[in-house]
Amino acid sequence: MRDIHLSEAAKSDLVDIWVETDRQWGAAQADRYLYDIERALKGLIANPQMGSDCSDLLQGARKLITGRHLVFYEVDPDRIFVIRILHQSMDVPRHLRPS
Repeated sequence: MRDIHLSEAAKSDLVDIWVETDRQWGAAQADRYLYDIERALKGLIANPQMGSDCSDLLQGARKLITGRHLVFYEVDPDRIFVIRILHQSMDVPRHLRPS
């Protein structure tokens, strides 16, 4: 069975998502939204190909839409590696570039 692994950038993205959602709509909504994202990530374990191919942006990567966010990830035999979790309004190519 595959596990979900988050990059450091993806972990930071989740913190930023919670903070921004809390700022705009409150802590309860921020908690619910992160729960929804985490549930979507866990869904990848059962169906890792449910996201669309986005190799045009990042070779070998897939993209899953959850709420107003895009989850970019790679599927390996033993794990699903979450690269970034970006808001749909962000400049995605710029944020996917290696630093």
